[in-house]
Amino acid sequence: MDYLRKFDPSLNKKRQEDQNNTNDLDYLKLLDMAFSNFNNNFNNIDVNKGQKIKIHSPNILKDGSTHIIWTNFLDNCKSINREPKDVMEFIKKELFTEASVGTDHLKIRGRYNAHQIESIFKKYIIEFVTCNTCKNITTKLVKQNRILFKECSSCGASNSIIYEHK
Repeated sequence: MDYLRKFDPSLNKKRQEDQNNTNDLDYLKLLDMAFSNFNNNFNNIDVNKGQKIKIHSPNILKDGSTHIIWTNFLDNCKSINREPKDVMEFIKKELFTEASVGTDHLKIRGRYNAHQIESIFKKYIIEFVTCNTCKNITTKLVKQNRILFKECSSCGASNSIIYEHK
């Protein structure tokens, strides 16, 4: 381009006018223009990514020598917006044991402490609740053609769930 300016003086004049116009705009004005363009283009982006939830640790009581009772099981299921039956099936597969949902608790066959149950529950939240894209918890499970999908309400992402237990 510099080579052409030697032969065409109008290009030099145009370049000088462009430089004068950009020199008149100071840094803050340019920043304002950039941010206004950014905001106009990305108004639909959800900024509440990675929403945190408060989950209470499982309250575990012994029921004889062969069973435990998770007393706040239904509250924990409500806090992650999942059906107790689905969470129970996951726990049964992880522990290779039997379990049943009572009126307000989960009865599990075997002797497990609260830390073991909590780690399995966290695993369920990571695999079946948290969105892989935006890390939000506002997801729902949808089954399509025998494949389970996790659909996010915040970002619209849909991921298939492939679960392989121990």
